[in-house]
Amino acid sequence: MSNLPETRPALPDDHFLHAMGINVLCADDEATGTAMLLPSMWPTWSQRPRLAILATFVDVIGGHVPDGPRNPTVDLRVQVTDSVPATGLVELVSRPLRVGRRLVVARTTLCHEGRPFASAVTTFMNRVVATTPFTSDALPSDLQSYERLVNARVIDARTLEVEPTPQLSNGMAGTVQGGVQAFVAELAAEHVCGPDFEAVDLDIRYLARMDVGPMRAEAESVGRTGNLETVHVRLHDAGNADRTVSSVVVLLQRRDR
Repeated sequence: MSNLPETRPALPDDHFLHAMGINVLCADDEATGTAMLLPSMWPTWSQRPRLAILATFVDVIGGHVPDGPRNPTVDLRVQVTDSVPATGLVELVSRPLRVGRRLVVARTTLCHEGRPFASAVTTFMNRVVATTPFTSDALPSDLQSYERLVNARVIDARTLEVEPTPQLSNGMAGTVQGGVQAFVAELAAEHVCGPDFEAVDLDIRYLARMDVGPMRAEAESVGRTGNLETVHVRLHDAGNADRTVSSVVVLLQRRDR
């Protein structure tokens, strides 16, 4: 596998990543970053940003090692460990656990005002994709809602569908951006469980590109224990023989009212 860097293409101004204000700095033994939590990231019934937004931050920052960013993402798991802030600056620290010939595994801690509130583990292919760390612009947000940007359609009681627009593309492999896939999976899990539940643990495995579209998310509840419910979500390419794109396990917790 070649480790020659590929050029990172420019993203549209209204891309899923642009208003997040993500900035990354690589040091000798870790990557640090910041990103913004905004009201546009909330579900309609809550003032807590979606877990998939945190997964998006991790997807961008966790692939950085001291000598440059890596891609594509193989898998990503993010877990809430304390109360998630509604808005404000998130600080992320990502440290490689292993940099092998083919894979890079890293752990990322997410903090707000010095307080850890989420943790993640990621695996990336060891392929250099750019010579400089990722930055985004944190546009003065015309974006009112990430839900509206993703624009998921209800197909039935357990299925949602999303068109793979340029605003949702990863801009490199011609597929849907990894954080967007997590976002759609979280929406599908909530669609099955109802608005009384919110995601606290999301584990996504990226299996294939989204080549044609639309992307469909089929969710199935596999068990409830106390105030926790586990949902399996399969993301697949409806226009390409229903090929599986990602497999996701979402753990949701009943919200306190």
